[in-house]
Amino acid sequence: MTETIIHFFRFLYRHLPYFVYIVWLNLLGWLLYSENYKAYLQPGLYPFLMIGTVVLVLFLVSFIFSRSPMTIKPLHSLIMLIPAIFLYASYGMGLGVQAFSKKNTASDNLTELSLSSGIYQSSDNSQNVVSESGIQEKTLTNIIINVEKLKGQHILTQGIISKKEELPAGYAVIFRYAVTCCAADAVPVWVLVRSDKTAFPEDGNWVKINGILQIEELQGERLPVIMAEKIIEIPKPKPKDQYIFEYN
Repeated sequence: MTETIIHFFRFLYRHLPYFVYIVWLNLLGWLLYSENYKAYLQPGLYPFLMIGTVVLVLFLVSFIFSRSPMTIKPLHSLIMLIPAIFLYASYGMGLGVQAFSKKNTASDNLTELSLSSGIYQSSDNSQNVVSESGIQEKTLTNIIINVEKLKGQHILTQGIISKKEELPAGYAVIFRYAVTCCAADAVPVWVLVRSDKTAFPEDGNWVKINGILQIEELQGERLPVIMAEKIIEIPKPKPKDQYIFEYN
């Protein structure tokens, strides 16, 4: 029995690089097939993941059918497992209120996100995402870019709620993260929400806001505000559906 175990571990050690490559193939397959790569990367990078997967398959096949053994030392191949373990371990964590506070998209007097600062720029592109009960659902980036055009309209949007301390009573922030390349460069995109009747859910909860988009002056700055008629808590989306990848 003991000799069998010893032989097994010797076999495992000699073929460790092959097992590492197989682990990576499974990981890439999981990311691509289920679209879970969207929890880390924007969809435009899908072709590069496919190319990387094909190269890895060809590389592994070449070693399997090669007469010469793999030159990578078994223990050195373990280094390749570190990013794979990180991907598995970090899946589903996402970015929330804590990251929003660290990125500090707004100063204490809200001047950094004022309409006069130039961050909110009008556009003729107001493409809707979906339609629910006759109301067009907009992404937060869509609202921000087209704020002047959408002013006074009934809109529907979703995101994470946060009651920032510097905001007046009855106001909160709804935000999501926009990604241009990967989660590392995610930027929080947000608008204010005003509700005089409905209590805001706890910070960090995902909500759907139904209301009228207005522009208000707060602390001397013009800011987009959704006058909420309904605030509905919704289940947290799957990691691959939490980011915004388009800017229209």
